[in-house]
Amino acid sequence: MSTSGDRRTAVAARQFSVTTRAHAAVDDATGEQIGLDDIDTRVRWLLDLITAAGAELVSRLWQ
Repeated sequence: MSTSGDRRTAVAARQFSVTTRAHAAVDDATGEQIGLDDIDTRVRWLLDLITAAGAELVSRLWQ
């Protein structure tokens, strides 16, 4: 924990893992193995989400 005047900031560590072998990936919620098709779907969904959020941010900035 670091302090700056009266303001305190706590930093919590987050644990995550990344595999370079997509065929060995495991879904954290279910424990099931994730195949390449599932990873493609999840990555596509995440990229669509990021794109939509970016477009929304830009439109709000221009208002």
